[in-house]
Amino acid sequence: MRTILGIAGAIALLAIAYYFAVALPEENRARLQLERDKFNQQLEEKKAKEAEQTLKESQRAIGKENAQSEYEACVQDATKKFNRDLALNGTPVPGKPGTYSAPSAIMNQIEKGEAEKKETCRMQYETKLKAIEVK
Repeated sequence: MRTILGIAGAIALLAIAYYFAVALPEENRARLQLERDKFNQQLEEKKAKEAEQTLKESQRAIGKENAQSEYEACVQDATKKFNRDLALNGTPVPGKPGTYSAPSAIMNQIEKGEAEKKETCRMQYETKLKAIEVK
């Protein structure tokens, strides 16, 4: 009987030893690896999100630069058209190259055309900026 109890005790002792020497450390390693994997996945997601945000910000900056360039080109075109219309409809002032005089009705019409064109440029610019901010 003692032998049977000794063998049963030895088996129980071996089972406990196996649990603490093999099974528990393996479970802890697996749990630790799972935590590492979760951390690495979160880190990758964070990096991807930051990269996406950086890309969006650079696209916005490029869009704003393009809108600004287009606005400036539009205003320049309006000024060139004003100068062309003034040269075509006005008379050169003697002794002052590049200076023209025109009747007030014509001058008002030319100035009004320039102001309208510049206002159109401004409205287009603001519309583009709003569209960029929405993206």
